[in-house]
Amino acid sequence: MTAQILLKRFWPYMAGALLLGGVILWHKDKVSDAREAGRAEQAQIDAIAFQEAARLATEAQQAAIAKVKANSAAINKETTDALAKRNTDLARSYDDLRLRWAKAKADSSSAGEGGATAVSDAAAGTIDAACKTGGWVDFGTAATLAEAADRATAKDDAWRAWWTAQEAAWPD
Repeated sequence: MTAQILLKRFWPYMAGALLLGGVILWHKDKVSDAREAGRAEQAQIDAIAFQEAARLATEAQQAAIAKVKANSAAINKETTDALAKRNTDLARSYDDLRLRWAKAKADSSSAGEGGATAVSDAAAGTIDAACKTGGWVDFGTAATLAEAADRATAKDDAWRAWWTAQEAAWPD
C-alpha cells in the first residue's frame, strides 16, 4: 500500500513538473519570438536611419562641392581679371615709354638748341646706332624684352595668387 500511496502522490508532482516544464518552454519560445521581432524592428529602424544619414551626407557633400566650385570660379575670374588689368597697365606704360623715346629721338635733332637728348650730343637717328656700337641693344628690342619679362612676371604673380586663394578656399 505504501507503493500505491507513493504513486498517488508522485503523479501530481510529475504532472506539476511537466506543466512547469511546458510553461518554461512556452515562455522561452515567446521570449525568443519577442527577441527576433525586436531584432527585425531594430534592423528596420537602423536601415531607415542609415538611409536618412546617407541622404543627408550626400546633400552636405553636394553643397560642399557646389561651394568649392563657386569659390573656385570666383577666384579664377578675379585672377584672370587682375592679370588682364595688370597687362593693360603694362601695355599702357610701355606705350607711354615708347612715345617718350620717339619724342626724345625727335628732339635730339635740335641738340644744342635747347632740345632734350637721350645720348649727349647725338644726332637724330643715330641714338640706336650708338647703343649698338656701345654693345647695347636698341631701344625697341630692350623695350619689347622688358615688356615680355614684366608680363611673364605678372603671369607668375597671378599664378601664385591663384594658388594661394584656391588653397585657402579649399575645405579641410
